[in-house]
Amino acid sequence: MKNLRHAGYVRRSLDENDTTDSQTSDIKEYCRNESIKADFYIDEDLSNKNAEKFHKLQEDVLSGKIGTIIVSQLDRISPKASEGLKIIDDWLEKKITIISVNENLRFEGKKGELARKILKAFTKWNQSSRRERAIKSIKIAKEKNPEKFKGRKTGAYAVDGDKILELRSKNTSFVKIAQTLMIGKTTVQNHIERKAALDVESALSLMVKQNNLAGDFKLNFDFKNGLNGTFEANGVNEIKIPKFALSILMKASKKWYALHFDKDKEHYKKLMTKIAFLWYDHDSFEDLNKVIPIDLIREAEAKVT
Repeated sequence: MKNLRHAGYVRRSLDENDTTDSQTSDIKEYCRNESIKADFYIDEDLSNKNAEKFHKLQEDVLSGKIGTIIVSQLDRISPKASEGLKIIDDWLEKKITIISVNENLRFEGKKGELARKILKAFTKWNQSSRRERAIKSIKIAKEKNPEKFKGRKTGAYAVDGDKILELRSKNTSFVKIAQTLMIGKTTVQNHIERKAALDVESALSLMVKQNNLAGDFKLNFDFKNGLNGTFEANGVNEIKIPKFALSILMKASKKWYALHFDKDKEHYKKLMTKIAFLWYDHDSFEDLNKVIPIDLIREAEAKVT
C-alpha cells in the first residue's frame, strides 16, 4: 500500500494584520501531539486566483500522494463556504481524512457522524466569509478614494445613543436630533428602532407572564432586517411571527415613546402592555394582516386612561 503523506494547508486571510504564523504553529503543535509529520502548503497571497500552494496541493491530491489534510480551521480551505464545501466533498470522495485543529473536527469518509458540529462550524465559516468580503470591499474603496477614508478627526463626536433617546422622548423630530448631535438621520432612526424592539420584547414578555401562557416569545432585531421572532409553545411548537404582525407593535412603541415617555414612563409601559394583549388576542398572527395598525393603536389608547 502507498505511503500517503500528511499535508498542512495554511492560507492568509483578507485581514491585513493576519499572518500565517499562528495557523502554522497550531498545525505543528497538533502534529507533535499525534507524532506525525506534515508537509506544509502555505499561501501568503490574499487572492484565491494566486493561491499557488493550494493548486499544488490539489495536484498532489489528484495524483494520490495525500492521505490527510490538516488546517487550523475550515474557512482556510476557501473564503467562500459553498466552494469550501465542494472541495471537502471532493477530498472525502478520494478517501482523504480532513482535520480542523481549532474546531476539533475530523472527517473520514461520508459517515456524517459529526453533522451537528459541521453545521456549527459552517455557520462560523459564513460569518468569517462575510467579514473578509467586507474588509476587501473597504480596502478597494480606500484605494479608489483615499481622501474619504482619512479616519475620524481628533475630537470628533461619538454617537451618544442615550442622548438620541432622550431627545426623542421629548418628541423631537429625527431631523432636529440629527442636526443637534451632528449625526446622520439614519443613525438616529437605527437607535430609536432598536429601543422600540427592546420595548416590544418587554411588553410581550409581561403579557405572557400575566396571561400565564405556556409559551415564550423569542425576538431578534438587527438594523438590516428589522424585528423578527417566533412563539414557542411548551418548548415544542415554534410559530414564526410574520413581520407585518410585529410591525404593528413597533409602530406603536415609536409613536408612544415620543409622546409619553418623558412625561409619564408608566403610562408608556401600560400602553405597550395593552397593545400586546390586544395583538395576541387575535385568532392567529396571520389574522393581523387584516388589521390597520392605527386602529389597534387607537383601541389601546382608548382602554388605557
